[in-house]
Amino acid sequence: MVPSNMPPQQQNVEIVLLHDARAVHDIAVIGLAAYLSDGPPWIVALATPGPRSGKATTPGAYIDGKTGKVVMPPSPQTVVMKQGTWQVVAGGQGRQEYAWNEPMERKRVPAPEDQYSPFIHGGDVLFRPAPQVAALADLGPVALLFSGWAQEVAPALAYYRDNAGAFGDKPGPAESRLLMSLLSGQNRLLAVVALRTFQGAGGLTPEQEREYLTRVGAGEFAAIVAYLMLSGPGPGDRLAAEAANAAQATHDPAKLRSLGLGAFAAVLFGAPPAGIRARHVLDAIFRQLPADPQLGPIYRKMGMVP
Repeated sequence: MVPSNMPPQQQNVEIVLLHDARAVHDIAVIGLAAYLSDGPPWIVALATPGPRSGKATTPGAYIDGKTGKVVMPPSPQTVVMKQGTWQVVAGGQGRQEYAWNEPMERKRVPAPEDQYSPFIHGGDVLFRPAPQVAALADLGPVALLFSGWAQEVAPALAYYRDNAGAFGDKPGPAESRLLMSLLSGQNRLLAVVALRTFQGAGGLTPEQEREYLTRVGAGEFAAIVAYLMLSGPGPGDRLAAEAANAAQATHDPAKLRSLGLGAFAAVLFGAPPAGIRARHVLDAIFRQLPADPQLGPIYRKMGMVP
């Protein structure tokens, strides 16, 4: 799942893993309505960071030419620079530079942007940038997408706009049939939102979700389904048990890697109960593939191997 649109120098194992984990999370929780309300139009753009993006600096600091010492301003504040360009790939056209600074601060609960920033490392981003961008907040809702998902955004938004009533809290029989058709449809974004709607309404049993997870095979979408089973609404512990059963029942390395990515994303971005459930799934995967090179980075970050 290496994002081919990332600069070659950034394609190291940990960066790719964090990219994929954030993409799993962002797509799993995507709110399509947020891109249809009044405001700037949505776009999907490939963010390509500049060489200084992600570097720390202190505005106002300078080097004294006589002494060679760094002179700090009266109230120094270290910031992180985010600089580069984005090239629109869906929803419009054009290329734009971006540049803003963000305070460097420790957070008790890191946000997805803290774990992986496409404006520092690159990636395809769905957002609604204001005419003048001077801060991350000016981008509206930001969702990191896997490479190749951009073409699914426009049809997903058009369908959602015309059928918003089907995605309510309590879908009726007609709405449930429509949602069920989306689960087996071609548009993966709509399938994600349909699955999440079913979860919120209790429309699928854990056994049905495990069967669905088995049917979707391996890959990015399977990782997102696993993430939703571990961190979405509904009977979470039972869903996690079904996810662990799915891991124990398969001997397909590609499928196990997908489950592992979904579980890892749940540890990073889910609420604490999701992280606990995800670790059980990772334990089941580890018993199947203890020395897999692609899962190794996840095992190491989880402290499962040295």
